[in-house]
Amino acid sequence: MANYLCIDAGFTLTRFAVVTPQGMGPISQLRTIDLHSSPSLPPDRKRALWLSWLAQAIADQFPASGTIERIGLSLPGPVEADGAIAAANSLWGQASRPLLAADLSAALGHPTIARNDIFAASTYYGTEAAEDDHDTTLILSVGSGIGSKLYDRRSGGVVSGRRGLDGEIGFSVVETGEDAARTLDGTMVGTLGLYASGSGFARMARAEAARQPDAFSDSRLAALLDEAGFDVQSADRFDVNAAAIAAIASDDPFTTQILQQSVAYLARALHIVILFAAPDRVVLTGGFALAIGASYRELLIDQLEGQLRPLHSRRAIEDMITLGLADGTENLRGMAIHLSALDEQR
Repeated sequence: MANYLCIDAGFTLTRFAVVTPQGMGPISQLRTIDLHSSPSLPPDRKRALWLSWLAQAIADQFPASGTIERIGLSLPGPVEADGAIAAANSLWGQASRPLLAADLSAALGHPTIARNDIFAASTYYGTEAAEDDHDTTLILSVGSGIGSKLYDRRSGGVVSGRRGLDGEIGFSVVETGEDAARTLDGTMVGTLGLYASGSGFARMARAEAARQPDAFSDSRLAALLDEAGFDVQSADRFDVNAAAIAAIASDDPFTTQILQQSVAYLARALHIVILFAAPDRVVLTGGFALAIGASYRELLIDQLEGQLRPLHSRRAIEDMITLGLADGTENLRGMAIHLSALDEQR
């Protein structure tokens, strides 16, 4: 096994870990460069800034990077089988062309293999599930964005098409009315990510606060935001969600009701995936869902129960839905497994 640098690049945080034949070393993390605060920047420029920031982060954190033989990078969005990152990515927007594997390697100064972040998580959880005699594992990630992948032990890994477009559940349309949520550029309307992701939840919280000002002012969410000096309409979505997670933990009715609505949208799309793929296990992961924890899982089970009946009993759904690692390391661990497997095939 070679020395790898595994990187998990997310919307909020970017995590790093060196993997050697002795195992994975300490995990470090940085706040991902904020590209969304400069909406006027062209997407190509945003991507260039992201690459420059990532290359500098590697140089700063791993000055002895000459011992690294390969980088494994997981990130949101479609990644083709040859490692080319699609032009359109939520980190930078719609660039003019894909980011080819050779260009990525040149920018980071090491041979680099890119994979979708949920592909990496699926590799980790699917390998783990195989030890428990589960043939198929569906990974559902609910973080700043939302997506899924299926790991099939019988076919030897993650079910992934050549263009890497499978599992993009966040693009499914769950609302078609005149009031359906839409992205600022209007390219996506009523899609699941606008309701069920962490950023979608923050959007819903702002909308409900405006729609029900009295209920909001009496809520624990309002109190927590006020204590921190934030206004719900102008606060960063990370700050809104941090307060919301704390409010949900204290059983705040206003915030819990918003979460129930968000999870209902998720179940509206997820139950179709479960009926089609019939996974043995569904692993719920992603920073937003895991920060809420067991109560998020219970709400999801409640919503799925009525939509999966009569094929699946509540007990069967409870056995199917599990929570992922709370430490957020599954993508790094999955990339390490994937790189090792690629080396064994060489």
